[in-house]
Amino acid sequence: MNESIQQFEALSGPFSTLVLSALVLGIVLLIACFFLFKKPGTNAKLIAMLIGFGGMIALGTAFFGYISGGRGAPVELYADRIESPFGTMDRANILKIYFQENVARSPLAKVEMNRVPDFNSGREYLLIVQPKRGTKRLVFSSNDYPIQEMHPVLNEWMK
Repeated sequence: MNESIQQFEALSGPFSTLVLSALVLGIVLLIACFFLFKKPGTNAKLIAMLIGFGGMIALGTAFFGYISGGRGAPVELYADRIESPFGTMDRANILKIYFQENVARSPLAKVEMNRVPDFNSGREYLLIVQPKRGTKRLVFSSNDYPIQEMHPVLNEWMK
């Protein structure tokens, strides 16, 4: 019972290309700012200040990108439960598994109710594992996990 039946790897981890490039850019800009502040003249100090602000923005982008992408752990399927970075759910407690399009909820936005998700449209879809008891759902994004491959495996596992 402790052996994993199947494992689904995350599509990207906490160190994505954006995070690493923003980190390198931020460090380079802050080093350039440090050397420009040593130059005499008001224009050099103004340029150094602007470069310093750019470096701080790049480092902030890297930091918050790392935090938001930090849940890159795999989803593991066992005989009696599913484990993910978002929590664990017992097989007996799962009510249904379904897709939902991730759209902004607004009274002014037109919401299209598609039954079959079109993964080639570029839209983000969610794979939701709904529990029978409790309110803690497991939600997997198409940007983070291969939900097209996960859905049939999870449905077969539920039978």
